[in-house]
Amino acid sequence: MGFEGHLPSTSPIEFPFGWSTVHADATFPDASRRNVLLITVRPSLLRLIVISVLPYLPEIIRSVIGATFPGILLPTNVIVKKQKPGWEDEFEEEKARYRMLESLQGDIIPQLFGEIRVQGTRALLLSYVAGIRCDKVSDLEVEHFQQLLEDAHLRLRPFGYVHDDPRLDNYILVDGQKIVIVDLEHLYEIEETEIEYTMGTIIRAIVKIYRRSYKNHLEDI
Repeated sequence: MGFEGHLPSTSPIEFPFGWSTVHADATFPDASRRNVLLITVRPSLLRLIVISVLPYLPEIIRSVIGATFPGILLPTNVIVKKQKPGWEDEFEEEKARYRMLESLQGDIIPQLFGEIRVQGTRALLLSYVAGIRCDKVSDLEVEHFQQLLEDAHLRLRPFGYVHDDPRLDNYILVDGQKIVIVDLEHLYEIEETEIEYTMGTIIRAIVKIYRRSYKNHLEDI
């Protein structure tokens, strides 16, 4: 997940991750999604030392450190997506989808680092996607936007999934060259015979919404 613009003031947060404890500063990057936190991991001497020497260690030692003390190796910015009240099944389903789509993590979906507990609530720890949410994009040509959107959706097809939530804020534009899908709560399995039609319908709906933004952008020039 990625966000742009001014962020609200931060507050301290800590949580266990493996045998390590992560100390960070947290903020709400999107006022409409209060279960999503953008956290900045605080630097520490131990973290700096481990990160600096890790490339020179044998692979087996690096694996042991990563598995035992994963918090030390986290990127500086990560996303915490807390389970919504009463959404136990949806939380498990989203976690399962990330595992099913492991080969797409860090590419067209965020990377899942693992499950944690924050402030007494289960949460997914996800990679931060540096980009612009597509509801904030309006200057990309419609044809280019549609092609990037199709590319992202087509990567889901071999797994039998479609992303059925036609909202622009579920997508992040990265460097104007790739779209990343950031909300897997609305990822559904579908029969192969229905994928092409369903996917096409969803893409057309999203492009229709974006086309209005692009039109408004042209009128403002």
